[in-house]
Amino acid sequence: MCPRGSHRRFLLSLILCLRPASPASQITGSLFEKMDLPSEVLNNCPLTVVPQPPASQHSSTYFCAIQCLGEPACTAFCVSDKNTEPDGAACELVNAVVVPSGSRSQQANGSCFARFRSPWPRGADLARGKAVAVPGAWDDYAEKQTVVSGHKCEVSQYSCFCSSFKIITSSYFTVDLGASQPVAAIVVTVSSYFPDYFRNVEIRVGDKGDSGDPLFEEYTGTPQNGEVLVFEGESTLIGRYVSLIRRDYSLCLCLLQVYSVQGCWNACNDVNY
Repeated sequence: MCPRGSHRRFLLSLILCLRPASPASQITGSLFEKMDLPSEVLNNCPLTVVPQPPASQHSSTYFCAIQCLGEPACTAFCVSDKNTEPDGAACELVNAVVVPSGSRSQQANGSCFARFRSPWPRGADLARGKAVAVPGAWDDYAEKQTVVSGHKCEVSQYSCFCSSFKIITSSYFTVDLGASQPVAAIVVTVSSYFPDYFRNVEIRVGDKGDSGDPLFEEYTGTPQNGEVLVFEGESTLIGRYVSLIRRDYSLCLCLLQVYSVQGCWNACNDVNY
C-alpha cells in the first residue's frame, strides 16, 4: 500500500509505487543530465549525504534521483561507489548553481547528475566549454573558463570571475561559439559579493567579437546579490561571438549560458524539465 503524507512526499511515494521496476534512465533522462562536477563543488557546497538501504530494490542512480527530487534545495547529486563506502552506496546531494548543458553530446560519463530546473531552458547551452577572451583578470579570482563551465559554488568573493579594467579597451567578456549561429537568449548569474560590477553592460552578438557587433541588449539595471538575469533581446541575432562589454569599470560575473531558442523560464514548470 502506498504511504500517505504531504503533497510532495505523496508525489514521490506515488512515483516509487507506480514505477518500482522502471530503469533509472527513465527518471534521470527526463529530469536530470549527467555531468562532471569538480571536487570543489562537492566539498564546498554539500547539502547532505543519504545512504542507500542495503535491501533497496532500486538502482543507486534511481534512489539518489528520488532523494534529490524530494529535497527542494538539491540542484545535483552524485552516486558514491559501493567499493569506497563501508556501508554501501550513498547519495551526495549538492546545493550549488548547476546548469545542465542541454546537449547529449556534452554529457559526461561519471556518476553525477544535474537537475533541469528554471530559469534555464532545455535547449543546448551554446557557450558550454567554449573559448573565452578577456582583457585580463583580478588576481586570485576564478578563471575566465569557469564562467562557461555550467557550475558555481560561491563560498567567497574569489569564487567568480572579475575582469581587469583598462581605459583603452574597456572591460569585456567574449565567448567564441565556434561558428556563426542564432542567439535568442542569454542567461547571466552575477556575483553575490559584487553585483554592482555587472551594471551598464552591453551585450553584443556578431562575427567580429568586439563593440562593432550588433547590440543584442543593454543592461542598465541594478542586479541583486547572485541574481540570475535573463536576456532575450528584441530579436534573434546571428553570430559567432557573444560579448559582454562594460566601459566604465571592471566586469564581474559567475555564469553565462547562451541559447538559440527563447526559453521556458516563465512558461514552463520544473516538473516538465
